[in-house]
Amino acid sequence: MATNPDPMRDRPRPALRFPSRPAIRGTWTFRKVEPVHLKLTLTLPPDADEATAGAVMAKLGELVAELSAADVTAGGKGFRVDIGRSGLRPGPAVELVLVPNHLRGAVERLKRAADLLARSAGGPVVVRVATDADPETPLYQTAA
Repeated sequence: MATNPDPMRDRPRPALRFPSRPAIRGTWTFRKVEPVHLKLTLTLPPDADEATAGAVMAKLGELVAELSAADVTAGGKGFRVDIGRSGLRPGPAVELVLVPNHLRGAVERLKRAADLLARSAGGPVVVRVATDADPETPLYQTAA
């Protein structure tokens, strides 16, 4: 007769008992997150030329970098400038379009950024937050 090399192998095992829990049934719904953007329109003096507009855009770029860094420290993912939709406009005016790097909480983050931009722009400015699907209907608008 052979000896059992593992004496614990043949011992009876207790039955596993799980508490009886009802199955959770439900329907998952996902909302599509609409891309949003912030559009800053800064009206320049009538005698402004392209050099002045370029200097204003450079200053706004520095301001956007600071805004993006502040958004990251507040828990967001920052902003970037949409070069295709930004630039010099007739009037003369400078238009700057910001898009969030991540869409979670983007509307609230862009609203905070709009308030900061309106306070620190230093001229007649209109800041609008809107969806990309309907850019003419603002979700939020402020002016200074």
